[in-house]
Amino acid sequence: MKVFVVFLLLNGSVFTAKLPSFVTPCKRSDENLIECATNEGRKTLPQILNGVPELKLPNMNPLKLPEVKLDVGKNLKIKLNDLEIFGLENNDLKIFDINVNERKINVKIEFSRLNILSKYDINGRILVLPIIGNGPANITFVDPEFHFKSDLITTTKKSKQYLKMINPKISYTSKREYYVLDNLFNGDKRLGDQMNKFLDENWDEVSKEIGPAVTEVISAIVQIISNAFFNRITMDDLLPK
Repeated sequence: MKVFVVFLLLNGSVFTAKLPSFVTPCKRSDENLIECATNEGRKTLPQILNGVPELKLPNMNPLKLPEVKLDVGKNLKIKLNDLEIFGLENNDLKIFDINVNERKINVKIEFSRLNILSKYDINGRILVLPIIGNGPANITFVDPEFHFKSDLITTTKKSKQYLKMINPKISYTSKREYYVLDNLFNGDKRLGDQMNKFLDENWDEVSKEIGPAVTEVISAIVQIISNAFFNRITMDDLLPK
């Protein structure tokens, strides 16, 4: 299984920036660092999602992506274009654990509802049924919780140390998911309605095939936000001793 996510908001330029004024750094030696980082994350995340120009972070309400591809071998190929992801602002950051000594970062975050509007192109089999079509897609996740983990390394630029994430991993659960694909089977309404009913009745199994695309999108969002700070703000400014 391969997932490809294309982000126009990824900026390859490298520069040093100051910590934004709305962020209060937590000391890495603080015995309550997890609590401090989590509370600070809850406080600053709404402002971060609204965009941070000095860190080249765009407004993510909604988040717009040009393309996501999901390739499940010969059985199923899915491409989503012109995505708009709504609901990132309705979040509950459960834990933000950054451990410089152990070189680990651990994030748990819940959303009340995430809604993805896009154009889709699908061909293959989903579960046991053939599926083909292209058109508008409407995908909704109710109460999803994402768990993101990554290793950390330090890099040195101009005698300054910065943090960098490697080997990111993400998983998620949700209470309910809805998949609506218009114009399936070349616009055959009867077949399209039957397939959408099948997707709705078997959403938990469908999620196992489509879910990897969602986890990759959320993983990339976490990395974009984190690396905007890690790549551009020194470790001593971000997590003073």
